[in-house]
Parts: sequence; structure tokens; C-alpha cells
Amino acid sequence: MPNGNILAVVWEKKTQAEVLAAGRNPANIGQNFWPDKIVEFAPYGTDSAIVVWEWKAWDHLIQDFDPNAANYGVVEDHPELIDINLVASANGSWMHVNSVDYDPALDQIIFSVRNFNEFMIIDHSTTTAEAAGHTGGKRGRGGDILYRWGNPANYGLGTAADRKLYQQHDAKWIKPGLPRAGQIMVFNNGIGRAPMEYTTVEIIRPPLLPDSSYAIAPNQPFGPSSAEWVYPTNPDTTFYSPTMGGASMQPNGNVLICEADNGKLIEVDTTGTTVWKYVSPLSPNGIIAQGSTGNNGVFKVKRYSPSYAGFTGHTLVAGQPIETNPLPYTCSIYTNTPVADPELAAGNKLTVYPNPAYDAVSITLNAIEDAPWNIELLDLTGRMLHRQTMKVVKGGNQVTLNLGGYPQGCYLIRATTTNQKLQQIIVVQ
Repeated sequence: MPNGNILAVVWEKKTQAEVLAAGRNPANIGQNFWPDKIVEFAPYGTDSAIVVWEWKAWDHLIQDFDPNAANYGVVEDHPELIDINLVASANGSWMHVNSVDYDPALDQIIFSVRNFNEFMIIDHSTTTAEAAGHTGGKRGRGGDILYRWGNPANYGLGTAADRKLYQQHDAKWIKPGLPRAGQIMVFNNGIGRAPMEYTTVEIIRPPLLPDSSYAIAPNQPFGPSSAEWVYPTNPDTTFYSPTMGGASMQPNGNVLICEADNGKLIEVDTTGTTVWKYVSPLSPNGIIAQGSTGNNGVFKVKRYSPSYAGFTGHTLVAGQPIETNPLPYTCSIYTNTPVADPELAAGNKLTVYPNPAYDAVSITLNAIEDAPWNIELLDLTGRMLHRQTMKVVKGGNQVTLNLGGYPQGCYLIRATTTNQKLQQIIVVQ
């Protein structure tokens, strides 16, 4: 936190008797029940800390199962409280909070509740005593939930069809000075998403009011009804990380994403086009061979600029490749495919000008025979963006490819005929 303190998420252990007295259905009480709490502690010395503030989910419960137990009430009338009968099969970690973030301007805390398929926001301007109750703090709500999003069925104001999040991670505010500052980004893992499971990175604009509370209409769930930005735009089952993962906004508006389970780190622009990609070669068993996959998961990724204070006094020079079988430095990733006629391979030439390009490029194909060629534009993930057929005659042939509308980045221009493929990488500025 800006004051040097640290926020931590920890479990509280509750006995079966305590859980029963709080109004949970006895049929759904396992051997262990651990609700979460958020603790703020101030580091002391070199190995100690002092707890200066805390918030407990256990202090903000409601239930409509047992009128003779504590916390009894109408769930849909109290979206600021947590239904203790959520997650029927809970045994151990009930909520499974997997991220926490702090906004100093709002003096609020956001945390991702994976097992509830939603994230929540609470007031930090309270004292610990106020955080245990329902009054106090700048918003006058004590430690009650100020805002929650992702699964309105949890508080009786939605159905399964209204669910937005699926065992998500890394809910956080986009920081001041960055594009979309103040909006909330979340890594939506996609477990249980129907009719198919896939991951998305989503940015929502919370309904923040001038007094830093959140709008909610009577008998309606918290908005918005959908995310303002989603990657990928269309469902893509190849982008899927069932566990872990995260994303962060970059100063240029791109989003850096950790597709955790697959060890993939990618950067996408505002249109969802991949502009950078890296696959981790590390596994618990050591270095994996280049091109291999499996057991190379990465929990989180964060970018540091060259001016980051931690780099002071260090020389930032790339070392040797990490992989056990790296490609040689002089290799060309995109090469001509082998052909039966060496003279043909040597005779056909592809030239693209200018490079870097802006609105258009001129493609020149010098051919040694008449033949139809396909001219293609691809991004560096291999996704086809444009394709046209060019009737080529022996000698010089030229065509102009319009690049208007394509975002800045690297692309591949490829020319193919029956027995040859020519390729060239271009930069669009």
C-alpha cells in the first residue's frame, strides 16, 4: 500500500457448531469451513508486523434457510451481505479469495472471490470495529459490501443466465495515468462456462457515484450488464487457462496477459491483435526444449520499464537463450519451403516496399513462369487477415495492398503457388 503497509488475505477457521449457528444448511457442512478475512499489517523490524486493520467476511452474512439461526433475512434485499449457504459442497476454503487490490483515491479494497464467481469491493476508511459492523466509514456502510459483480444470483437478483464470471482471478483497478484508468480488469478463467469453456480478459466500468458509492436500482443487480472490453472478441477455446492467470493495462493501451496454465505471455492491442508473445521454457523439473509444452505454467506476469528503480546499477544485457536447444541467432523463423526445382526457387523473388509501412505497401513478385499466386496478410499468430489471388506472368508483377484500418505492429506477407512459398515480415506504423 502507499503507506508501506501490506494487505493480506487469510483464512479463518470456523467449527461446525459455529457454521450451523450462523444459519448454514446442516446438509452442507463439511469437516472444515474457512471464510476469508483481509488483514492490513505494518512491517516491524526485519521479521515482524503489527496488524493495524482487518475485515472479516464472517461479520457480513445473511441466510434465508433457518429463521431460528443468526443472520436470518431476505437475501435479495441485502446485496451488501454474503449468503452463508453459497457453495453447497464447501469443505475447507469456502470463498477462495485469490487476489486483493487497493485504490488509495477511493480508499477502497477490491478482492476476487473465485468460488462465488464474482469480485467485491469494501470500504477501507473504517476502523476495525466499524469494518465488523454495518455503519461508519466515508460511505457510512461499515464493512458491508459496497459493490459486487459477476454473479447476481448470489444475492437473489439474477439467474444462471446472468452470470458473467467463471472462477476468475486478478480483479483490480486500472491505475491512474493509464488508459481506462479507474475501470476494473479481471481475468475470467471460464471454468463452467457454457456451452464451451474458454478464457476471457474483461474490463468493466463500475457504476461509481460522485460520493464513491455504487449505483444499484431497486430489485436489480449491480451493473453493468456486460463488459466494456473483452479479449478475445469471439469465443476461442484455444485461449483457456482453467487456473491462475492475470492481465494488466500498459501505457500504450495494450494489455499484457498471462495465459497461466499454458505458460504463454502475450500482449494484445485494443483490437485484440497479438503484437508480442513469449512461451515460458521453465518447468518444475527444469528447462524444457524449445517448442515443447506442458507443465510450464506461469502464475502472473508484470512489465517493468527500463527506468524501474530496481534496475539501477544493473546492466540490462540479454544473456544466452534459456532453452536447451535454442534456434541459432542467425536463423530466419519464416523460410521458403523446399521445392523440387532449385532453379525455380532461386528465380522467384518477393519484394515489399516500403517497410516500415503506413497506409499501403507495394508487393512486387518477379516470376520465371506464368502461374496464379495467392497473396496473403497474416498477423504473427498465423491468423489470416486478407487473401487475394494474383494472376502472375513471367517477369515483374505488382499489386498494392491497403493497410488502412490495421493497428500498428508486425505482420507477415506471404505469396504462395503450387510448389513455393515466399514470405516477408513487415512493420505497420
